[in-house]
Amino acid sequence: MLGLPVANLSGTLARLRWQIPAFIAVVGLAYVLASLALLERTVSFWPQVLFGIFVLGGVGPVFAWRTLTWALVVARARDEAARELRSRNEQCSVMNAIARAVNRSLDLDEVLNLALDKTLELMRLEAGEFRMVDDSHLVLRVHRGVSREAIAGSCEVHLGECLCGAAAAKGELMAVDDLGESDSTSLPWCRTQHYRAVLSLPIQSKGRVSGVLHLASRTPREFTSHDRQMLASIGHQIGVAVEKASLH
Repeated sequence: MLGLPVANLSGTLARLRWQIPAFIAVVGLAYVLASLALLERTVSFWPQVLFGIFVLGGVGPVFAWRTLTWALVVARARDEAARELRSRNEQCSVMNAIARAVNRSLDLDEVLNLALDKTLELMRLEAGEFRMVDDSHLVLRVHRGVSREAIAGSCEVHLGECLCGAAAAKGELMAVDDLGESDSTSLPWCRTQHYRAVLSLPIQSKGRVSGVLHLASRTPREFTSHDRQMLASIGHQIGVAVEKASLH
């Protein structure tokens, strides 16, 4: 069992912690019934029956269940540690890829496209945009998963409008885990794209907001504190790319 893959070990223990106690209880019941049939007239009849009821029917299943439950807790802790390690490795890979792109290229669109692709892959999200601040507007610069109708029409968002405009105006990360639970008149741009979960991260360069990284899912999604910390690091790299491009 110890040689099983991490994902399979927890599932196996979750099944066995009920199956093994049930098997021991069935064996105990069979033992008692056999004792009733075979030892009915012997002097040692009752000790055999009590042994079957108490040990095999009670103590054995409870002990097995508690032992396997403890093993399941340990296996799930190992699963969580393995997932956390994979997440950290993926995050480091994304950060390194973006940093290499920032260092080797003066083409801002190249860096933004790579950063958006890597971030969506890392976050397992379906859609994303990067909008640059242009006076009182946010102008779409690169995008993934945005409808053709939106691209063909006006893609500008006023500062303070929708989630990305509000994030740019306030200079702080903003997120909604489920648009279905909010006011139906809020976040008009996001609703036209049928987004359900959205997050907007303002990008700082030269001490001011120069753009917004806007990420979205078409299903509800909780953005954890770990997600926010990770995106803040990615946003810093994008800010460096924006500042570097402006200098050249």
